Order: sequence, then C-alpha cells, then structure tokens
Amino acid sequence: PLLIETPWNLPHDLVLVHVPAFDSGLPDAESIVLEASSRANEILALFSRQLSDRELDLYGRLAPLGKPMTFVHTLADHESSNDRRNVVRLAERYLRERAIIPQRLFTTSTRDKSAWNEIGALRETLIAHANEHADRVRRVAREREEQARLAAIPSNTSVAKASFFARLFGRSRP
Repeated sequence: PLLIETPWNLPHDLVLVHVPAFDSGLPDAESIVLEASSRANEILALFSRQLSDRELDLYGRLAPLGKPMTFVHTLADHESSNDRRNVVRLAERYLRERAIIPQRLFTTSTRDKSAWNEIGALRETLIAHANEHADRVRRVAREREEQARLAAIPSNTSVAKASFFARLFGRSRP
C-alpha cells in the first residue's frame, strides 16, 4: 500500500520497481533484486519488522555501488512507539555495523496520521529525487545536443588563424 497510490500523483519520471521479497518463495528473488538495484539510480529498501541477515548481506553487496539507499520501516501501525523506536535503532545499528550508510531511514504508516508517521516526508523526498534525476537527464541531453551541434560545424581553424595573423600584422592574404 505504500507504493500504490490512485491516482499516481508523483512525478511521471519516477519509476519504482517493486522487486520480490526474499520470503516470496521465488528462487530467483535475490538475483532479481541485485539486477534491478544495480541498474537503479537509487535504492528504496522496505522492511516491516527488522532487517534480516539475508537483507543486510544483500544491501552490503549493493553499498559499494555508491547509489543512495533509503530505508523505510513499514507496517509500523501495529507497534507501540517504543517498539518502532527500537526497530529503527536496531536497523541503524545493523546498517552501520555493515558499513551501509543510508541516505535516510523513514518510519511510515498508511493508516496512522500521528506525528511519528513520516510518509509525507518520504513522498516529498521521492518527488525531490525524481525531479533532480529528471533535471540531470535533461541537462545531459542538452549537453549531448550541443556537443553534436559543435562537432557538425566545419573546422577552419587554419584559415581562421591565418586571417587573424594577417589582420594582426596588416598583411593581406595572397
């Protein structure tokens, strides 16, 4: 429910790929997660109770890719405030122990509107990151177009240099 919104009101440039969870029963779940994550611009990792050793191992293998990683504690509605706080603290500790540096760790709920619920902040973060990425893609496209335009211009540097020097020394060209 965190990722499905009707109607979609996040930037259209934002593509979220939901990969299978480890407990999905799919034998290829881990390789799918690795492939999708290696091609992503950033990684949004959802966990409901606590990060498992298997998940931490996977995120440890993804961390050297240098992609921003955001972790989201979901389904926190069913926990007391102390339980939520403990889950987040443990996740932070486990990530730090494995040298996985999260960009941010959110605690979310699709039901509870209490102050602890960071779903609004998560949405705003996703929107900002999607817009930054779209801006970066547009800038790169403009730079490539400009490079192609400049490459298409005939290069007459020797003529330009000769005429410059001729003008500088007052000589006319033969």
